[in-house]
Amino acid sequence: MKRLLTCHNLMSVLIVLAVIWAAAYLTGCTALHREVQIEMKVVVDADSIAREIALDHYLSGSVHEEAGELHQAAVEYQIALLYDPESAAISVTLADIYLRLGRHKAAILLLESAREDNPENEELLTRLVELYLRAGRLLDAADCLEALAVVRPLDSSELTRLADILASHRRMDEALDLYGEHLARFGPELIVYKKIARIHLIRHDNEATDTTFKRIVELDSTEHEALFILGSFAVSRDEWDVAESYFRSALALDSSQILYWSNLLLTLNRRHKTEQALEVVDAAIDRFPERPQFYDILCNILEQLGRNSEALQAIGESIALDSTRLSPFLTKGYIHHTCGEWDAGAEAYERALTINHDSPVVLNNYAYMLSEQNFRLEDALEMVERALAIEPDSPSFLDTRGWILYRLGRYDEALAMVRRALKGEADNAELYEHMGYIYQALGKTSRAKATWRRAAELDPDNEEYARLAR
Repeated sequence: MKRLLTCHNLMSVLIVLAVIWAAAYLTGCTALHREVQIEMKVVVDADSIAREIALDHYLSGSVHEEAGELHQAAVEYQIALLYDPESAAISVTLADIYLRLGRHKAAILLLESAREDNPENEELLTRLVELYLRAGRLLDAADCLEALAVVRPLDSSELTRLADILASHRRMDEALDLYGEHLARFGPELIVYKKIARIHLIRHDNEATDTTFKRIVELDSTEHEALFILGSFAVSRDEWDVAESYFRSALALDSSQILYWSNLLLTLNRRHKTEQALEVVDAAIDRFPERPQFYDILCNILEQLGRNSEALQAIGESIALDSTRLSPFLTKGYIHHTCGEWDAGAEAYERALTINHDSPVVLNNYAYMLSEQNFRLEDALEMVERALAIEPDSPSFLDTRGWILYRLGRYDEALAMVRRALKGEADNAELYEHMGYIYQALGKTSRAKATWRRAAELDPDNEEYARLAR
């Protein structure tokens, strides 16, 4: 009985001890939990206090800024940023102050740092784009615009700006995609089509360029530059009537553009509309009386019409306006040459050579005129050889040398020269005429006749060739 009581008492003691231990443990845990809660509250309170302090300095900075006290405002905003370093709003505001103080690099560095903590902040990215563009850092601006496009759809100006930057750095396909997106989202805009056309021009994609400029004209029929370019593409396709129409339309819209006049005249000349070309060049001279090139064109038209005295008068007007150019003296020499006015022709060619001593065309034409006279043949040979040293394969120069050699009685050499010339211009009737005379001098009369017949076939309106072939 006593023994049983002893065990019972021991069990009671153990139970009491366990309860005491458990109570002590739970009391300790509660105390520890309370300490953690207190520490967390201190941290939260610290953040709140820091933000409150940041806000106080931010508001103080705003007051200074409103008063025009930018340096004091910058100090307050800097302190605010120290207490709240992750605030994009404070960074943007401080960056604006830096900009107003002329500290552009500091503004960029500040916003770049802020972007690390706020990589998708719209205001930060937008402001960085502006700063990068102002600093000429176009690729950095493009990077920000691409990041901004992830945050929200780019607006019209942002989209074109990004495309412009990519195009300027030869990322043409990406730029075209962005311009296409712009048209899809915001509708047809003339300026965007012009940007697209410019890329196609750079890439020499004539078909795409032509299509785009036609779209531009559809949107605005007064776009004279587009009309002019369309005319130029028509010229490249030998569509001369289409080109004339475009050039006339462009000229009607803006008569101040010299290229419009020049290209219309080129087209009319190519289509052998000589009388119309004469009317246009007269109008061009009335519009631009001080431009010598239109007198040059007038001279060429008059010369084609066989009105040589008027042509010489026109080229004289050109020279009076600008005597530093070679071409009018070359033209003057040629007209005098064809009229048999040898001294005047020589004077014009000599004047041309004072402008460019090594002009192969002047040297050749002067040499040929001398050979026509059968005069100063050694000088003529030296001139054409200088021309050939510059352009050794020119059929015209080879023929001139051959004709001079013929005049000098060096027939075999002359024949070799003209044969070389014919390899480059197999359908040149004048070359066959010269070859016929060389064969005749070599005593090969039948071959001479056959050669002249070939000349007559190539130029059936030339009575001299027909006479020689009989």
